[in-house]
Amino acid sequence: MLEKTNWKNREVKMAYPPNFKINYKYDIWITPLKNMLEIVIPSQSQYTRLSAKESAILYEIITGENLVED
Repeated sequence: MLEKTNWKNREVKMAYPPNFKINYKYDIWITPLKNMLEIVIPSQSQYTRLSAKESAILYEIITGENLVED
């Protein structure tokens, strides 16, 4: 999923440390509305925001839980 996403060449500064780190490559944040994930590859200045559906899938893979509680 992460290899196929639409990455943008962009340096970003987030307000707080990432919620997750994967393989020492991907820094992942949960958006303030808690419905999407934003991902940065700091070493390559790459940024993307996953769709709500993709975010839910990846969050469940990482945590085993649902991204948005009903």
